Amino acid sequence: MSLRVNLKPVFVSYERAFFRELPSEEEVRRRAEEILGELSSKLSGDARLLEPYFLTGPEGLEGLRGELSGDVDAVIVYRVGGMAHRLIAAVGMLGPPLIMVGPGVLNHDIVAYLRHRGREAYAPVGYDELNRLVRHLKVRKALRLSRVLVVTSSGLPSPSVISSAYDLEALKAKFGLDSVVVPTEELLRRFESVPPDREDVRKLVDELTSGAHRVEVSGDNLERCVRLYVALKELMREHSASAVTVSCAEPAFYEHRVTPCLAFSLLNDEGTPAACEADLSALLAIMLLSLLAERPAMMGNLWLHDARENVIRISHDVPPTRPRGFGEPRERYELHDFHERGYGATLYVHSWVGEAVTFARVHADLSRVLVGVGEVLASHEGISCRQTLDIRVEDARRLIKRVSEYGHHFALVLGDYAEELAELGDVLGLEVEVASESPRG
Repeated sequence: MSLRVNLKPVFVSYERAFFRELPSEEEVRRRAEEILGELSSKLSGDARLLEPYFLTGPEGLEGLRGELSGDVDAVIVYRVGGMAHRLIAAVGMLGPPLIMVGPGVLNHDIVAYLRHRGREAYAPVGYDELNRLVRHLKVRKALRLSRVLVVTSSGLPSPSVISSAYDLEALKAKFGLDSVVVPTEELLRRFESVPPDREDVRKLVDELTSGAHRVEVSGDNLERCVRLYVALKELMREHSASAVTVSCAEPAFYEHRVTPCLAFSLLNDEGTPAACEADLSALLAIMLLSLLAERPAMMGNLWLHDARENVIRISHDVPPTRPRGFGEPRERYELHDFHERGYGATLYVHSWVGEAVTFARVHADLSRVLVGVGEVLASHEGISCRQTLDIRVEDARRLIKRVSEYGHHFALVLGDYAEELAELGDVLGLEVEVASESPRG
């Protein structure tokens, strides 16, 4: 992601107390330069440092307020002289989140004061924690800058996934996510208008076919699904959307002999979150996992496979071909039709086995997310949906009981991100329920 978090450094020297004398202006500047030098070298590329501000008394607060424009994502405050607890707290009351780095008790005193008053404040004890916090602020910023295209003619929640989030106004209020709803017929009209011999269609068909380990789909069905992918991207551009979900269980797709499964796989490969069946809960989980891990996520139905061995299954038709990263090479993949029905196109990807994965689903009320970590034991082609993963978890029965609270569609990404998701939840105001930690111990 090219998106970065803009941090405003603020250096505070104010208020004699105990044995502390106030340093000279020259000394304040010297200390600030040292801190900025270290900060610049330790911060990850997710952050951008803005021009620093020097605050030596309450009279400087209005000047600082004027510099806290919409471009400032957080202020990072350092005390370089005096006590200044109340003045630093006043900075935290101005608007943007306040960050104080280091193990000092001052930081925790001020952050506790601000949180008690409903303000957003953080006290990472070192640069590793700071960089994780910056990454989480970046995820939130990305969500706030996103717009979801919802393609449906049957309304929300989707008739095939009624446990999904459905309140688009609540989605905006909670995450800052804009949305636009377009009828399914509009997408299919656009699809029919894309000529089969268009250059970008032919090029992608050839690329997918030549790169496949195995091809079990007709050229006509593959071409039709590539045309739907092209049409969906055009529709997203037209509506300035950066994420999409489609109510693909609607009979119109069967009538047009086409499915968006391949389009969803390709979009997720590109870093464009895409989810099946107009499931906003799954789409949100895809967005959280892919933004956090900077890897494509897939989604699928989660169910209990073997309670004694603590094995669940996650199965669907939308695996990414680049599960290790957006810029990574495609894993070995196969091309098939949709559920052996003679239409549509789906992928089976040879990946994940022996790896840790994190799976998640956001509750319909948008207040909480269920998270689990497991180890992929096996991958099957054509059992239930096209891609089915057997995943060992910590306690399968306990997990399944919690699934009954959330719904069955879960997003999944390579790697163990349970701890980071819990921290991200603090930033987003989401309760994170970890139902399964790594079974590897």
